[in-house]
Order: sequence, then C-alpha cells, then structure tokens
Amino acid sequence: MGSSQSNDIESAMEYKERLSTQYQVSETIIDTMYEKYELACGNSKVITFERFDTVFPIIDKTVKSNMLKYLEANHDNSIEFTGFFKLYLSLRPSLTNTTFRELLFSLFKTEDNNFDVALFISELKANMLFTCKGADKEFEQYFDLKPGEHTIEYSSFKKLTESFNSPILLYGKQYVFGSYIFQ
Repeated sequence: MGSSQSNDIESAMEYKERLSTQYQVSETIIDTMYEKYELACGNSKVITFERFDTVFPIIDKTVKSNMLKYLEANHDNSIEFTGFFKLYLSLRPSLTNTTFRELLFSLFKTEDNNFDVALFISELKANMLFTCKGADKEFEQYFDLKPGEHTIEYSSFKKLTESFNSPILLYGKQYVFGSYIFQ
C-alpha cells in the first residue's frame, strides 16, 4: 500500500481497516456511518474518508469507543444522520469550541459557502430535539434570518457562535444553544 495519494480508494480502505482493527467494529458498520454522513451532506461536495476521519482524532478515546459501540449495536441500518449527530453532540464536551464550530459549519455548508440554517433546524426537528412549541422560530430569530432567507454567511455564523463555551450541547431532553434552553 505504498500510495502517497490522499484521496484514493486505497486510503479509504486503509482508514476502514484501521478503525475496524482499532475498535473491533465491522467494516459494514463503518460503511453505514460513512453513507449516512454522506447523505446528510448532500448539498456539499463528495465527502472523503479523510474528511470523515477528522471527526475522530479530536474526540477522547473512550468517547470514540462508546460511539462506535453504539453504532455497532444499531447495525440494522436504523441509524439516521440525526441519530449520529445527536450522539456526537452528547459526547462533544471533549472538543474545543473552534473545532466544534468548524465541524458544524462543514456539515451544513451550502455550495456558496454559507451556513444553511433551515437545514440545520430541520435536522434538529427531525431528531425531536425541539420539544417545546416555537423553539424553531426562536432559532430563526437567533440567527437573525430575514423573511424568505434560510442561510447566513460564514462570518455571521462565526460571530454568533464564537462567544459560546459550548455552542450546542445535548443533555437528556434539554437542547442548549448558547443561552437558549429548549425543554
């Protein structure tokens, strides 16, 4: 495997082998994780294994292990991206604010490099993270969306999120975004 190319099939297979060996997780599970992640990023360019891999080095080893065990336990392909995202959010205190913000932006980035607030809110709603009436409207107001708009520029997104110690955390039934708590 002497290839030095970073985006070829070989490196993707090496990545799968490494994860499979390291965490005793079948490659089928890793494929499922990758496919779900890629589906969720349909409005982005093709997601490489290398990009997906960036999620893992920045997470504590125990958290990674637990995450993969959780995904393996749901090997019937019932895992949707929202499930993975919810799990990821609940385990994210080990990430720095900047790393998390960049990851979040990359997941919901439009082709013209804006943050898709509407898609982000729909993912949260699909995962039933909004359990009080009107929470989605509060989010829209928070992002200062004008009528008919559904995206904001990266600079605005960064400004809105950089002052948070933890931009988004999931605690049981509560969804916390900055100072907002939705129960």
